Amino acid sequence: MQANKWIKNMYNDLEIYNPQTKNFLKKMSDSVYNGKCVLLEDIDEDIDPGLQPIIGKEIKKVGGCWEISIGGAGVTYNLDFKFILTTKMGNPTY
Repeated sequence: MQANKWIKNMYNDLEIYNPQTKNFLKKMSDSVYNGKCVLLEDIDEDIDPGLQPIIGKEIKKVGGCWEISIGGAGVTYNLDFKFILTTKMGNPTY
């Protein structure tokens, strides 16, 4: 938990989620759009497939805006968005 406090102080607009957070993909979409920093904590080896475009930085330019697909929906990508993953697993493979 101490690491979370350090990261929270480092990023003023930090949103902290875990895979069981209600409406998780909607909240992720809002964070991407608004350029927030997201800490996804306590992940297992299986990550929601809707996050693959974020993890793979599958960003594309549409018109004059950057866009990414989250959960099958296109979302305007704010270049200030940051994504941090944490796990309790000793040697995860993704």
